[in-house]
Amino acid sequence: MPKAEEVTHKDWTEIIILYDDGQFSAIWGAFRGVERRLGMRWNQTSTSQIGFPNTRGLPIWFTQVPFLEESTLHGLLRQLLALENTSKVNGFIENVIAALREARKQ
Repeated sequence: MPKAEEVTHKDWTEIIILYDDGQFSAIWGAFRGVERRLGMRWNQTSTSQIGFPNTRGLPIWFTQVPFLEESTLHGLLRQLLALENTSKVNGFIENVIAALREARKQ
């Protein structure tokens, strides 16, 4: 079960982790060097220890369609605000807010 920081792919750079609960992860980063996008993945499934999506046995991110990015970011923020207040959660909250600001500019 890879953690968000362990999932790397040449198409994604300048990544910040928005959410990672061990089962599901979300990132914000430069996708193919063009624009900042939302990437997500399930870290483990009942049929795969490397999660979904994956390619050639390596974990990768799927790119959320642009028209769902802002609502998904709001959903992540609501989920994080409901969690116990820790430095990790606070960091994720700051990252989601930064992603929302960037998404609104695009």
